[in-house]
Amino acid sequence: MKGKRLLLVLLLVAVTWSCESSTRDADQQQLRLIDGSYVSVGEIEEYIAEVMDSAGVTGLQMAVINDGIVVYEHEWGLKSRRSQLAPDRETIFLGLSFSKPTFSCLVMQLVENGLLDLDRPLLDYLDGPVNEYRAWEDLKDDPRVREITARRVLTHTTGWPNFRAQLEGGKLTFIYPPGERFSYSGEGFQFLQLVVESITSKPLDVLARERLFAPLSMSRTSYVWEPAFEANHADGHAERQQRIKMSRRSEPSAAGSMVTTASDFARLLVAVLNAEGLKQNSIDRMLAPDVPVLSRRMFGPLASEATEDNRAIHLAWGLGWGLFETEFGRAFFHTGHDVGWENYTVTYLDRKIGIVLLSNSSNFESIAQQIVDRVIGDQSSPFTWLGYQPFDPSVPPPPPEPERKTVEIDPSIFDAVTGQYEVQPGDSIFLRVEDGHLTGSGDGKYWDDVMAVSETEFFIDGKPYVFTFVRDSDGAVTGLVISYQGMEIPAKKIM
Repeated sequence: MKGKRLLLVLLLVAVTWSCESSTRDADQQQLRLIDGSYVSVGEIEEYIAEVMDSAGVTGLQMAVINDGIVVYEHEWGLKSRRSQLAPDRETIFLGLSFSKPTFSCLVMQLVENGLLDLDRPLLDYLDGPVNEYRAWEDLKDDPRVREITARRVLTHTTGWPNFRAQLEGGKLTFIYPPGERFSYSGEGFQFLQLVVESITSKPLDVLARERLFAPLSMSRTSYVWEPAFEANHADGHAERQQRIKMSRRSEPSAAGSMVTTASDFARLLVAVLNAEGLKQNSIDRMLAPDVPVLSRRMFGPLASEATEDNRAIHLAWGLGWGLFETEFGRAFFHTGHDVGWENYTVTYLDRKIGIVLLSNSSNFESIAQQIVDRVIGDQSSPFTWLGYQPFDPSVPPPPPEPERKTVEIDPSIFDAVTGQYEVQPGDSIFLRVEDGHLTGSGDGKYWDDVMAVSETEFFIDGKPYVFTFVRDSDGAVTGLVISYQGMEIPAKKIM
């Protein structure tokens, strides 16, 4: 009996020592800032928890690089308000536009292998004229398509909009002459993806896994949803904590379909810093300023206005990355943004110090500047140009919005509304009846309940938009209109 009591005491002492040791380690571990000073991990963890709570940020995943290696990883908050579970370093977040610089690394591998020339017209790599590719038939009579090259895609100088749904009628066209100026475009990356898949005869997700993700041990990263991610992933949250269900993309998109973790993406940054998977010459080409960025904002109406505000940091774009310079040397960065999800990463090339921040909250951008300043000492990232609005500590975050009130859907409408609604070529919403309920999907594979907030407005559970059905003079449903972030996006019923 005494032996058992002694064993119990020893176990309790061991556990207590372990907890105290862990706390001491957090207080004692130091991270180096770009100015050469240091900050303790314990201070960082406490500070970030406080600002997240003040700004209403749901969850956050972070990885920090010092001396060209990952030295610290941590998570805060919740991966979903519905589950109330905390994230860990294996929790999947949406990578959003982190997809683009990742794709750029893949493109540079193809350039190294002689499969792609940065300055050759992309049309030369296709098997037929552009109008034979349904997603690009809007461009069939436009000779400017021949001016599109891989370099112009990666530097966002194609002259195309970010995505065609922003334009009247949803038809793709040029808003600037190719090569004239920087104008951020996801459409360009989609076009280059078409070329890359044609050259290699492999879909993007397979190619990226073979050439990047597997070699760099990025096991929790993919351009498409994988069953292994189901057990541990985050949900997005809008400004008032409305849940946005994690997208499960079955088709890869170089512009934004990637899912990842902060730990995995930091491995990509380390590879860039240390020329792993690419020759140093390719890294130098990728991170060399190719086009100056002179716009007042990255997006929105101010994106068409010129400014000198960012001349001091030499704001520019390279091959897939945003670039700037400070007294602490060169830096490369990227952002990611969608309703319910906001990300930021910046790495100081000469100091080999960087940070990856993935969040499942529409409130994260308001505290991004504070976090990168505290964790790596960066005070030069172009957050104003990115459109980030700083958090005002005197203004409390809005209270969580209650669940939407819904009404019962009359089953008599099911037959009229079920079918496929095409938003644009390759992008559809599917509606069907399942177990007596109307359900919806973006890919025909993963389905969620369709809910009604009124007799005319509907939404798919966990999606950040509402839609209304369009009927002809006979009452037949011919399409729907999606209301999303102030836009009205039409979709035609094709089946």
